[in-house]
Amino acid sequence: MTQFDPSTRILERFLALHPRKIDLSLGRIEALLKKLGSPHLRLPPVIHVAGTNGKGSTCAMLESMLLQGGYRVGLYTSPHLVHLGERVQVDRVRLTEEEIVGYADELGAVAARIGADPEMAPTFFEYLTAMAFLQFARQKCDVAVIEVGMGGRLDATNIVEKPLASTLVPISFDHMQYLGDTLTKIATTKSGIFKEGAFAVMARQEREAATVLMKKAAEMSALPIREGIEFSVAERTLAVGGQLLKISGVYGEYDEIFLPMHGEHQASNAATALAAVEVFAGEKKLDEDVVRNAFAAATSPAVYSSLTAGTYTWTVKDANNCLATAQAVVHKLECPKIFCTYSQGYFGNYGGSASDLDINGNCNSSNYSTLKTGQDAIKAGGADARYLVGNV
Repeated sequence: MTQFDPSTRILERFLALHPRKIDLSLGRIEALLKKLGSPHLRLPPVIHVAGTNGKGSTCAMLESMLLQGGYRVGLYTSPHLVHLGERVQVDRVRLTEEEIVGYADELGAVAARIGADPEMAPTFFEYLTAMAFLQFARQKCDVAVIEVGMGGRLDATNIVEKPLASTLVPISFDHMQYLGDTLTKIATTKSGIFKEGAFAVMARQEREAATVLMKKAAEMSALPIREGIEFSVAERTLAVGGQLLKISGVYGEYDEIFLPMHGEHQASNAATALAAVEVFAGEKKLDEDVVRNAFAAATSPAVYSSLTAGTYTWTVKDANNCLATAQAVVHKLECPKIFCTYSQGYFGNYGGSASDLDINGNCNSSNYSTLKTGQDAIKAGGADARYLVGNV
């Protein structure tokens, strides 16, 4: 995507419409969708995914299983890596430039009728959420996998009234300026995606967060499906290019599952995704060959992706605002070093351990130093950590 792409100009246009990039609220998205004919009420069954660590990977695994099962799958995730259309996909086909331009014109015309108050102008994420809902409804998807942008209760995606499954991956400290400064506050916000009568699929959580989630599930009469109780990772062994798993699902056992992703946390993500698909598919055991093929084909670009530079191999992970993700690179992938890059495009060399990271995952240590790689402009410092790279 270059500065001349239509989608780049649209991105800049959407970002400029609201006075704040992030402004959590359901009022604006509700008004926008109502003017569009309420596409959120015409969505197929929804698997809604929130949490701190592993949303993207879990969504990728969900999509892969559903596609292998023969369903027409809508996928809404964020952020994008290269092209804005990556955020909205149907059967792994992203929005084209032409579709993005068409939706932008449609949404812009509708938003103009809502009012001139800048505070009521939809945010960039709200525009994209409306775009995704329109695409999934018009493309007649069988199921939609929708990733929360931030938090849960006031996230634009939470306008979905009756998801089939509300899925919570592990909750940790993230975006504390918006979600709260304790695990209880953050979990309370994220548990806002639990809806009355829906399944509440929960990965293993810290006790503090689990207490909040179970209380909310009871309040909403949501059926809890918990890792470690209703489902679990029964066995996990290292394999070339990933790991081999045996998963105890909600409705059956699945063995000899090859997952081309590393780490205990990815095994947990796989089990959580499997449990969600089991309840979607009719509360029954899935075909084991479909499950094996789906996990073997699952990909999540830039989530612990391997890069080779000269004689070194690096593992890349988006770790914005997330201490737990940063620590996973060091502890779970056993990386002797981690490297942070920043959203401004700069790189910093951090040669310390995860214990030197602050609660937001930022690197505050005397082990910081600068380095240069290729044509990149490199510097250390700043407090906007975006990626971690570990020498493995």
